[in-house]
Amino acid sequence: MTSHPTRRRATAIIELPQGILLTSHRPGLYLLPGGAVDPGERSIQAVIREVIEETGLVAHTVVRLFEHTSASNRHVVFLVQAKGKPAPRHEIKELAYYTPSVTLPMSAATEQIIGHYLALKEQHADTFRALDAVGGIGLS
Repeated sequence: MTSHPTRRRATAIIELPQGILLTSHRPGLYLLPGGAVDPGERSIQAVIREVIEETGLVAHTVVRLFEHTSASNRHVVFLVQAKGKPAPRHEIKELAYYTPSVTLPMSAATEQIIGHYLALKEQHADTFRALDAVGGIGLS
């Protein structure tokens, strides 16, 4: 059996008052902001670049959370606090917000990453409150 190499992907969780920011390249499928890590680029550089390219937001606080492997990607997931007003840019057609009360069509990896993030946030509430106090992340 031949295994296919997984693509390195830097993935951002940007939690705003409206919910967790999602992007859509095409109708009917939402993903977390992010994209491929270019050769010679660090994951943190890629996530900062992708957030600007896809949403126009400028990251000012970036915290590496965890890695997640999906069928085709090895995601390095970052919690990102950014300045600006999000708007779809370049290949992004639409932005939306994940909340537990809103059902949106998301990739399996996006659903799993959000689930892992929310569980982490609940399990380590004190840590997230401390991050919020220091970085103004807006998670409490």
